[in-house]
Amino acid sequence: MKNQNAIELQTTSVVWWKEPMMWMVVGLPASVVLAGIATFILACQSAP
Repeated sequence: MKNQNAIELQTTSVVWWKEPMMWMVVGLPASVVLAGIATFILACQSAP
């Protein structure tokens, strides 16, 4: 009985936007891209 409860807990699915790790997988690269764009814009404005 105890093993069946463990199996049921493992097979339950959670929508992706409610999973904290997914926000890190999507959010960290997105923030790096935004920071790169901001750096590029600042570099272009400071160029002679």
